[in-house]
Amino acid sequence: MDEPIINELLLSGLKLKTQPHLDGGGALFFPSLHTAILESGKANYEHGLEWCSGAGRMGFELLGFEICNHFTFMDAYATAIERVKETVNSNRLIDKVDSFVTDSILDINIPYKWDLVIGNPPHSFNLQETLESMTGRPQEEITNTCRILVDDQMKSHWNFFNNIRPMLTDDADLFIIEHDISKDRDFRKMGELNSLEVIATYPCLWGERDMGHQIYHYKAA
Repeated sequence: MDEPIINELLLSGLKLKTQPHLDGGGALFFPSLHTAILESGKANYEHGLEWCSGAGRMGFELLGFEICNHFTFMDAYATAIERVKETVNSNRLIDKVDSFVTDSILDINIPYKWDLVIGNPPHSFNLQETLESMTGRPQEEITNTCRILVDDQMKSHWNFFNNIRPMLTDDADLFIIEHDISKDRDFRKMGELNSLEVIATYPCLWGERDMGHQIYHYKAA
């Protein structure tokens, strides 16, 4: 999309390079995520991953607050990773960040394992229903909304959970934001089948509003 690049000051003091169409709710969700990590995670992590990162707002916040020392950002949308790289350069974080344009963990080749994973993946799992709900809207808006919101038949979720465990340390924590709580059994099953146990869930507020989002805290088993 032809939008200006915004220089936004994060809560942690870092400056984020982003664009409006990259926003998947990270600014609103981060306070809840931050609280969940402080309550049941560790004070400091070595290597973190932000799955479906967009411009990387939440991961950069955790870097800025020194909760994590190094972050990997992954997103299938090349423009999002371009903004990540610009944020890295403007904050002189070249030694603290890796980034990948991909929707598959299998495409990432790194010499370390992650002890922290965060993610705000798509929350809608039926592409056709989403398209029908947007009838009459501009095609550019439909395309961008589906990119952010839709994981048809949970394919990306299953791909992620089926392949993440070998890339984690034995004491890794995963904090994943989800919305469709009717899929609670699926979220838990994805972990259980891949040696990841849900040890807690936390409400994830949309700013000051409770819209039904939950943070699932998985622990490597």
